[in-house]
Amino acid sequence: MLKLLDSLRLPRGCATAVREITASEGAAFPAEERLIRRAVAARRAEFRAGRAAARDALARLGCAPQAIPAYAERDPIWPRGFVGSITHCGPMAVAIAARAQSQHSVGIDLEQDSALEARLIASVCRPDEIRPSGEIDHRIDQAKLRLVAKEAVYKALFPLRRAMLGFHRVRVTFAPADGSFSAFRCDAPDDRSPGASPVRIAGTGCFRHRPPWLLCVFVMPGTARAYITAPASAYPYFKRPFSVV
Repeated sequence: MLKLLDSLRLPRGCATAVREITASEGAAFPAEERLIRRAVAARRAEFRAGRAAARDALARLGCAPQAIPAYAERDPIWPRGFVGSITHCGPMAVAIAARAQSQHSVGIDLEQDSALEARLIASVCRPDEIRPSGEIDHRIDQAKLRLVAKEAVYKALFPLRRAMLGFHRVRVTFAPADGSFSAFRCDAPDDRSPGASPVRIAGTGCFRHRPPWLLCVFVMPGTARAYITAPASAYPYFKRPFSVV
């Protein structure tokens, strides 16, 4: 996992960290423990490892250890001056953190590289994404990679608008040569539909595949602030908020 993270080409002011999820991960701050006092043991271990990874990433940016509580929607409340994102999968918890003065928001998602269940493909991929694409290595499940990339985009957007996009409201395109991807807001169901005019979401994506893992990161620079601060009514593609782990 460390090699996977080290291979990311992240902008300056970003840092990542990983922790293995184990039952021995001790409690850290009372403000965090209150959030999981009723959780099962497995969820407590996952939560603690995620927060520990987040503090490790923050420490690399010069942030002193401190509690990382959560909003009502369960996404982390990052220390003042920093933004970040946490993901859990299997025995791993991974976090990314960035200085808010350089990056407006970041999102990260980690999944195993097994194929996405057939019943979920149409829910995750737009019709124009289901068609075979030569932009993705044949060894990577196309639908699964799109899921991970979109999750990273959503995690970056959610703290800014307190709302989530539907899967079909985002299209992602990949550049295997440098392991990057771009995200576009789409108001039409298919690029060939009348009036379709995808708008690029301000930010840069990065994807990596190292069996058995698929990892995606989406970073929105400080210049993305103008895009985000428009009234919510201007963005009908945003759905009502729902819980985010």
